[in-house]
Amino acid sequence: MQRNFKAHEIILREGQPDPGFWILESGVLQVIKGDKFITEIDEPGAIFGEMSDILHEPCVTTVRAKTDCQVIHIDKSIDSLISDLPHIAKKVMYTLARRLFNTTNKLYNLLPDSDTISLDHELEILVVDDRASMVRAVQSSLTHRPWRITSAENTGIATEMTDAHEYALIVLSLNLEKQDSALDFYRYLRKNPKTRRIPILATVAPTSTVIRQRAVDIGIEFFLPKQSTSREIETTILRTMGFDPSTVYFSFPDQVLQALFPLDCSDFDQKEIFATAPKAIENAAANRITKALIDAHHLITPHISWKTTIEKLIAQFSKANMQTAVFGNPDIVDMLGTGGENESYTVHNSYQEALESLIDPD
Repeated sequence: MQRNFKAHEIILREGQPDPGFWILESGVLQVIKGDKFITEIDEPGAIFGEMSDILHEPCVTTVRAKTDCQVIHIDKSIDSLISDLPHIAKKVMYTLARRLFNTTNKLYNLLPDSDTISLDHELEILVVDDRASMVRAVQSSLTHRPWRITSAENTGIATEMTDAHEYALIVLSLNLEKQDSALDFYRYLRKNPKTRRIPILATVAPTSTVIRQRAVDIGIEFFLPKQSTSREIETTILRTMGFDPSTVYFSFPDQVLQALFPLDCSDFDQKEIFATAPKAIENAAANRITKALIDAHHLITPHISWKTTIEKLIAQFSKANMQTAVFGNPDIVDMLGTGGENESYTVHNSYQEALESLIDPD
C-alpha cells in the first residue's frame, strides 16, 4: 500500500510494534533512537522497518519524514515473503547483510585504540577554541558517528584535560585570543610522551597566512579553514586521523558501490569524490563488488563541471572493470546522454531503473 507522509510526520515509532516492512519511494527519512539522530535514508528503494517484523519485537528506532515522502508498506511477514515474493525476500536479506557489513566496518574504523575510547565506547575528540560556533560546527558534522566531542576555551584548560585524559584527536584553533598560545600548546603536546602521538588538526582563518606558516614551520601538517562546510570538516577530520574519507561520499547499498553527489555539491565535494574514488573502488574489490551507481539526482541545475567530474568518475569505474549506471533528474540525463552499446555506462532518471540495469543488464 502506497502512503504519503508530510515533513516531520512519524512513520515508525520506537517501542511500538509494526508488522511487515516499508520501502522508500521518494523523499528523505530520519532515523532516531531516544533523542539521538542515527542516520538519514534518502535512496529510493531502500527498505526499513523489517527488523521489528523479523524479531517479533517493537521498533528499536523512530523513523520520521524529514521532507514530504512517498513510501510503500508491505503488510506481509518475512515467512510469507519467502514463499510468495522470494525476490523481495532476497532484497530484504541483502539489506540486512549490507547493514551488518557496514556496521562491522564502522566499528573497526571508528574504534581503533582502547586508550582513546571512553567508558561507553565513544572515540573522543578535543576541540580547543574560544568560539562556541566552531565547537558546534564540529559536533554537527560528526553527529552520525559514535564519537564524543569535548571542548576547551583556552590552552590552559586544554593542558589540564590532556594531562588527565587520552584523546584520539585535538582540533586546535590558531586564532585564540592569546597570541601564540596555540603554537605553545602544540609544542607542549609534542614534548610530552603521553600526547606526542595525538593527531592535531589546526583550524585557521583564511586571512591568517602568517600564523599558518608559523604552524607549518613547527610541524603542524593538517589544516582546516574556519567557516568550512560540514563535509569539509568531516572529511578533513577523517584524513587527519588516518581513517578512510571515501565513506563521506561512497557507500555499498544493494551490493553496489554508490557514489553520492550531495544537494549543495561544491568544488570541494567534486574534488573529494574524485580523489577518494580509488579507495572506494579498492574497498569494493575487497568485497567482490563489481557494479557502481552514481547518484546525481540532487544536482538540480546541471553545470559543466559536474559533467566533467561524473565522466572522470565513470572512467575510474570503467578502468576497474565495474559495470556503471547513473541516476539523475531529466537535466542530468540530457547532459550525459543515455549511454549506449559503445558506452561504459547507462543513464536513468529512476534509482530503481538504474539499480535494475546493474542487477539485470539485459
